[in-house]
Amino acid sequence: MPASSAIFFRKNRTRFFSGVVLLAVLVVVAASIALLHLRDATEKRILFNTQSMARSVEQAVEGMIASIDVALLASAGEISRQISTSNPDRAAIEQMLRQQDKRLQQVALLRSTNERGETVYVADDLPARPNIADREYFIRLRGDPNAELVISRPLFGRSNQRWSWIFARRINKLDGSFGGVVLASVAVDEIHNVFGKIKSGSQGVIVLRGESGEMIARYSNGEFFYPDKDRGMSETFKSVLRDNPIQGSYSVRNSRFDGSERTYSYAQNQKYGFLVSVGINHEAAFADWRKETVIILGLTVAFILALCAFATLISRGWRQQEENMAALYASQESLRESEEQLRTIAASAQDAIVMMGAEGAILFWNRAAEVIFGYASDEAIGQNLHHLLAPERYRPAFEAGFARFRTSGEGAVVGRMLELQALRKDGTEFPMELSLSAVKRGEEWIAIGIIRDISARKLAEKALQENHEALRSILETTLDGFWRVDGLGNLLEVNQAYCDLSGFTRDELLTMQISDLEAMLNPYEVSDRIQRIFKQGHAQFETMHRRKNGSLWHVEVSTTYSNYLGGQIFAFMRDITERKRLQDELQQFASFDEMTGAINRRHFMFLARIEHRRAVRLQQELSMALIDLDYLKPINDLHGHAVGDMVLQRLVQVYQKNIREIDIFARLGGDEFVLLLPGASSEQAREVIDRARENLSEQPLLYEGRTVSITTSVGIASIMSDEDTFELLMSRADYAMYQAKQFGRNRIIIS
Repeated sequence: MPASSAIFFRKNRTRFFSGVVLLAVLVVVAASIALLHLRDATEKRILFNTQSMARSVEQAVEGMIASIDVALLASAGEISRQISTSNPDRAAIEQMLRQQDKRLQQVALLRSTNERGETVYVADDLPARPNIADREYFIRLRGDPNAELVISRPLFGRSNQRWSWIFARRINKLDGSFGGVVLASVAVDEIHNVFGKIKSGSQGVIVLRGESGEMIARYSNGEFFYPDKDRGMSETFKSVLRDNPIQGSYSVRNSRFDGSERTYSYAQNQKYGFLVSVGINHEAAFADWRKETVIILGLTVAFILALCAFATLISRGWRQQEENMAALYASQESLRESEEQLRTIAASAQDAIVMMGAEGAILFWNRAAEVIFGYASDEAIGQNLHHLLAPERYRPAFEAGFARFRTSGEGAVVGRMLELQALRKDGTEFPMELSLSAVKRGEEWIAIGIIRDISARKLAEKALQENHEALRSILETTLDGFWRVDGLGNLLEVNQAYCDLSGFTRDELLTMQISDLEAMLNPYEVSDRIQRIFKQGHAQFETMHRRKNGSLWHVEVSTTYSNYLGGQIFAFMRDITERKRLQDELQQFASFDEMTGAINRRHFMFLARIEHRRAVRLQQELSMALIDLDYLKPINDLHGHAVGDMVLQRLVQVYQKNIREIDIFARLGGDEFVLLLPGASSEQAREVIDRARENLSEQPLLYEGRTVSITTSVGIASIMSDEDTFELLMSRADYAMYQAKQFGRNRIIIS
């Protein structure tokens, strides 16, 4: 072979293998980038979850404290009014305290003292501490006439041996002097019960701290820790808290408690000063990412192995081609001295060269032809080409075409490159590539064929196809859906997992576009998203897809752009419907009463304060009705708690049917409910309540042949002026309800 040809092959081989190595490197880099993006998405998801849970816990604790504060404010006001008289009604005060205690399910005890710290009025039968004048919260309230709610550090009970959190308000006498305190005690165990209902994951941590940083309650790994187990805040937490005192997030690699790596988010309540922090363990949170890592690494290794196999086959083909070229050049060199015409033809060819005369006989047979077909030159020359080399099934067509060629030098195969089957001397068939041209010599046409043995290339193509099948098999094993999409949004390839998730067959999906499945974006928005992915190289987002049956499902999509075949997008899709459902359940748990389905106290307080501020700002009417179900305890004692629950549910159903869409109906706790009526006066509120009470009386509960009557005692209050605070409005409605119960129940009192 000439030196120039050898250099040409070496350069091309070097370029080819450089391209193979570069492609392998690019695949590894793309896989690494995909893993980094997936990890980044997981870290963001962990951060979002801790922040959401921290805010939820903060709101839950604030709601509990706010309800206690309202009860203490109302109690302090009533006691202040009673002690201003010459003969306070002890029975009425203690009845009022018991009523408040009954409303506050988390409160362990509710009591009132005089100015000397001696317990005077109680809402329970527990033994009273003789004197609390030495308590820090008592001293603080006694010394500050303008003090609001005072929240103490956790205290360990000397008699009940339990940790409690104390909330207290000052009682003023008529002349403004100190008249004692009214206090409520919440057992730390109650806070633990709330924390235990929050799904913080395996080895999750929830911590509640007071305004000064002291620990009140901690929940970790399914265990509860009390204030005496407080190790204080870590230096990392203190540093972050100094920079961002309201809310923030941070991570620790080695927890002081159990050595785990966690991400924490915290929120400090601006109204009451307490601090909530929530931590999620990385070991459990990154489980899905590790599975995805294994899949992507497997795909990468499989692709590189397939690429190596392909390169090996191509290399072998080139070596064979070099050998064939060497033989051809040797043959051309020997022919050059004998016949210049044959030397010119041989020089223009790369593979076997065969010449056929007008009678179909072989006129010329080069060395490459001997190697490819197995016939020596003296064996081939003079033989009928079609009979010698063509498989029998092709001969009729070849001979028919040759008859036309003999007269005109034209034919269906002249001037074309064809892939055909040919026969070797040993009778075996092999694939060849044929380039046929016509030359007129004298009065007859001669056919010149240049033939290349493409057996190696066909083997390489077969191996490549098999490797493609292997890659597709890997895609078919993943649980996530997979798309290969072009720049117009056409689906070019899908895996079985996406077929199962969407309900469409593979054939159906391959006729569709992204916009046929996308449920949240129109076709123009889908096109914009595709262009952004082409520009940015990747994207991760959540959306909803449409199944074949018309139902929608939540999906998390991770995409990567490739310039393969003019630019395509590879997308993996995960069904996150269950995760969305769990988030909705958490929201439902935080806002609604589980047993009756009515809005709960915390969510009501949030909505009601908004309506109150709006009514005051726009100078509109606003009424509130506090509703107490009469004789719930006797119903429970006589018929059982199941019947009591049915009575509560019936009351909620009737009221919800009789109120407007803008009205807010909620369960405050136990047998007590509240109805807020925006834009309604006291009399209009009475009409709504009367209608509901009438429906309740007409529809008593029937249970196992027994009739259970349902009556309510209702107190109504309306905004009297711009000075009416929300707490005052609720206190007046509460006092009116208390009067309705005192005057015989089953009635309405308007404050």
